[in-house]
Amino acid sequence: MIRILHIVHTMDCGGIETMLMNIYRKIDKEKIQFDFLVNGSKDNYYTKEIELLGGKVLNVTPKRISFRKNIRETINYMKMGNYKIVHIHQDSMISPAIYCAKKAGIKNIFTHAHTTFVYGWYRKIATYFGRYYIKKNATLKFACSAAAAKWIYGKKANDYILFKNAIDATRFKYNKQSYKKNRKELGYDEKTFILGTCGRLSVEKNQKFLVQLFSQIKKKHNNSKLILIGDGPERDNIIKLSIELGVKDDIFITGLTSDVDYYYSVLDSFVLPSFFEGLPLTGIEAQAAGLPCYFSKGITEEVKITENVHFLSLEDDLEKWSDVILNNIKNRIDTYELIKKSGYDLGENVKLLEDKYTEYSKESE
Repeated sequence: MIRILHIVHTMDCGGIETMLMNIYRKIDKEKIQFDFLVNGSKDNYYTKEIELLGGKVLNVTPKRISFRKNIRETINYMKMGNYKIVHIHQDSMISPAIYCAKKAGIKNIFTHAHTTFVYGWYRKIATYFGRYYIKKNATLKFACSAAAAKWIYGKKANDYILFKNAIDATRFKYNKQSYKKNRKELGYDEKTFILGTCGRLSVEKNQKFLVQLFSQIKKKHNNSKLILIGDGPERDNIIKLSIELGVKDDIFITGLTSDVDYYYSVLDSFVLPSFFEGLPLTGIEAQAAGLPCYFSKGITEEVKITENVHFLSLEDDLEKWSDVILNNIKNRIDTYELIKKSGYDLGENVKLLEDKYTEYSKESE
């Protein structure tokens, strides 16, 4: 059996983690198994499921607490696990993980670009100088989009594999009966206009802008609600802002959940006002659910699959955003075939990874 070590920040309900779990559930586990190395506690959202599937969650001291201990513990885990391949998903922190893999004697180092920007001058410097280290040491390079590849690997990068953030499209397929049933369960009627988003409640996802936008929408369409699918460090700030704007009772924060398809099913529109993204998995999920989608221009246009996608600037005022959204309220549609044809269905991506893991593991024997 081939055992792969994935290097991630955490295994909670973020986009990268969800993508990896989508793959892990489908991959042939008699041939390939996954372990996940995370920063801090190994008691993450997906830990129990990973263990049931035969994998392990390994925790190391976060770099912010002790960079030296983090490196030492990472090397030790890599040595102990007898891994044929290490697959790194840490973006700006790819270089330290590559260093650890080299020290541990790992022959195959895969890197994976997931974003187009990072906060903090030290992360930007690490990304810039890390490009040479990646070029010199990475066995195989993946990227979720051309924009992400350019950010992590450099402007002239062309030796990477485009690995689309695929989903199980059947899971999100629009169904009118589910729309009615799930709304009733949540206490919403069919006349209520429900806006929503999905993702970690964090600064870069810009949910505070969405709360302000929702407040503007409420003035024009009083029977409106907002659902924030997820949780994160900005939760308290978002709640505080919603109280200040007088819309707290109309906003529902789901908390960490793997039942995102359930909440997509009740929405009328999906908004993602992020400051930056690689290529958001949630944007693909929302389109698979047949939703009108509104993305900030900080998100790559590679995400667009259906014709019901709109890109708006964060410099535009709330009046413009609200008018575009309310003027485009329409019935949701079945977009399953479009998603499948676009290459974002899960099956092909799982096969690609299985083939690459098998190929490179054999070469290292």
